[in-house]
Amino acid sequence: MARTGRISEELLEGAGCPEGPLSMEMRKTSITEQVRTGIAFLCRRYRAERFILYLQSYSNTFAPLAELKEIYDHALSQEEFTEFIIATRPDCITEANADLIASYRGGSLQDVWVELGLQSGNDETLGLIRRGHTVGECSTAVSILRARGIKVSLHVILGLPGEGYDQVSRTAEVVREIHPDAVKIHNLHIPIRTRMYRQYLAGEFCPPSVKRHLSNTIFFLERIPDDIIIGRVVCDTPAHRLAAPLRFGAKGSFVQQLEAEMSRRKTCQGIHTGSTIQC
Repeated sequence: MARTGRISEELLEGAGCPEGPLSMEMRKTSITEQVRTGIAFLCRRYRAERFILYLQSYSNTFAPLAELKEIYDHALSQEEFTEFIIATRPDCITEANADLIASYRGGSLQDVWVELGLQSGNDETLGLIRRGHTVGECSTAVSILRARGIKVSLHVILGLPGEGYDQVSRTAEVVREIHPDAVKIHNLHIPIRTRMYRQYLAGEFCPPSVKRHLSNTIFFLERIPDDIIIGRVVCDTPAHRLAAPLRFGAKGSFVQQLEAEMSRRKTCQGIHTGSTIQC
């Protein structure tokens, strides 16, 4: 099987910069360079032979339709990619931009994905952290995408302020109801110069330790269907922006601990969903 590498683009970079938005030509130039350097790195590091285009940073459906099409077309023209992944917010999905995304299905693309930041299945928490969308809006966005054959990955954060097992259980319940194709789990990070950072400095809460995130992750995994792909179990924040946690350890180490602890407990994903699963 040919090795596949993922190229992550920041296609709408500059929208919130002090210098102002980047022009379309500047964005295209940036895209071309990112793809070129990304492919070179993946070939050198992993000997990749096939590539996935991932529009990762910012809300990559938050622009006029014609502008989105120009960006998507240019990015996809750089290589014969095998998958196309677009990250955005639930409240930035419309019938129109979903139609555009669905139009790229077929040809060399085996799948087209949209990643949505649900983050929590609790509207109270979403309001507290000022997400700007509701659980219902996320469910609606997934319905719009699924009706067009677009695969969906949901992001959730475990350990948000005020959330314990009851709230994690509710998030798992929402994931069961929506039943996305994949889920990405994030441990709570506190970036500097944010409202949450000020709350953290005031002692209002602290992000989960490795032990607590491990427990939260197992609890969550046990309550979501075992046919949902798990894309990740921890997250990254650039070191110069991260205030806490500072001693969480490497991602690979956490995955090893998670596998070992689930084996020790003789548990597995989906065991508490009511289905007959043999761990």
